[in-house]
Amino acid sequence: MAAEHRLRYRPQGDALRRFHMSTALVRLIFGPFGSAKTTGCMTELYRRAREQKPDKQGVRRTRWAVVRSTYPELETTTIKSWRALFDRPEGILGKFRQGHPPDHFLQFTMNDGTSVEAEFIFLAMDREDDVDKLLSLELTGIYYNELSELPRVVVTVGIGRIGRYPAMRDGGPTWYGIVGDTNGMPEDHWFYDVAEKETPQNWEVFRQPGAVVRVGNSWELNPQAENLKNLPVDYYANMLTSFTDEEITVYMACGYALVKSGKPIWAGFNDTLHVADIDPVPGIPVSMGADWGLTPAAVMGQVLPNGTAIIFDEVVTEDADAKDLAHLINHKMANEYPDFELDTSRMTGDPSGVTRMQTDKSQNVFAIMQAEGLPFRPASTNDWDVRVSAISQPLAKLVGGKPQLMIGRRCTYLRGGMAGRYAYRKMPSIGEAKYAEKPDKNIYSHVCEAEQYWGLGVGFGRKATRKTATPQPTQANTDFEVMG
Repeated sequence: MAAEHRLRYRPQGDALRRFHMSTALVRLIFGPFGSAKTTGCMTELYRRAREQKPDKQGVRRTRWAVVRSTYPELETTTIKSWRALFDRPEGILGKFRQGHPPDHFLQFTMNDGTSVEAEFIFLAMDREDDVDKLLSLELTGIYYNELSELPRVVVTVGIGRIGRYPAMRDGGPTWYGIVGDTNGMPEDHWFYDVAEKETPQNWEVFRQPGAVVRVGNSWELNPQAENLKNLPVDYYANMLTSFTDEEITVYMACGYALVKSGKPIWAGFNDTLHVADIDPVPGIPVSMGADWGLTPAAVMGQVLPNGTAIIFDEVVTEDADAKDLAHLINHKMANEYPDFELDTSRMTGDPSGVTRMQTDKSQNVFAIMQAEGLPFRPASTNDWDVRVSAISQPLAKLVGGKPQLMIGRRCTYLRGGMAGRYAYRKMPSIGEAKYAEKPDKNIYSHVCEAEQYWGLGVGFGRKATRKTATPQPTQANTDFEVMG
């Protein structure tokens, strides 16, 4: 007898029911640990693949991307959940391939005689070739697993990739869209704006009941939480006695708080000690650091005569390019700091920007910035340890009894990153804790790396300070050229 695959699914709560009934292009569900968010999103894609109108050959064809922030989390969490639902018995619905990227080609026959051919591609946003692949795929839809770990640009870029398969000449997709899930996050995260302030048109956010509710100064279990019948009786009670208040807020109460999920890059940073209301000092030119990529960012600072260094403002973008960043910097300088000149010898950016652009071989990021009146130069090095030391050194040093490096309160993302959102991810291990060699990329990482390049540009960092106290701009390699 042929093996059978039976999936019985019933939404465990009102929020999940409304999620499945919604017709919004982008549907995001926000809930605690154990609330069946992931199962709901995965089942929704499977359901839509089955409902695709068959083509002339009687085949229901669709293509989907399943996205997570990092490959370890994609492999150990997202893919395991997927295979538990749709790959038992193994291979009955189609072959799962542990390639690069992993994919699962579902191929099975329906009771009406038609067949389903649905490709699910698993992508991690910490791999550059996976990011490039997402930008080039023609998809039916996308599932973003754990939105709190992803920048908004990854979601918005995805909107341009859905609804593209099957092609219109083949009948087009019966349904297309984006689904996503998340636990809590800090209030400065983009999801907070979407969920609590202004939800974009044709987006819908579904908030599940918290697993706990605050009563006075304490937390109590919430009998209205969803999916309780599929969890151990003491599932949430055990968490409640083990988690910190911030962890309870984020992982159990569907709230907003900062949880340090790894080892901070700058453990010596203290928001009380290193942050103040800071305005630029008149008469001193403004230096800048910048990081490029999908979410380019910049910081603005000064080095004062006594050696104190300040970063007084930031520019953080989403779904932008170098020219957009340049326009935002120029707008901020013209409107908020019109009396300040640029320190053109200390405009420092990620040296990877010397690479010529695929769309215009005569251009690179530095040439674009130069054309916009921002004479950024490549940092003298991209060595990770030196970049980190360019900030850790002035954080730890005192000048006149105060930290040598001070951050302005305007720098919301930079402060969040330095406080722990920009961190080395903890790796699975037994015994002594082990951490990844580099931090995960997220909405906080770009501005923190812009800060590193700024630090190198103004003379901090082990190798930089060994050469000279006031380093001159250094060309990254012989391929660098500013085109007029």
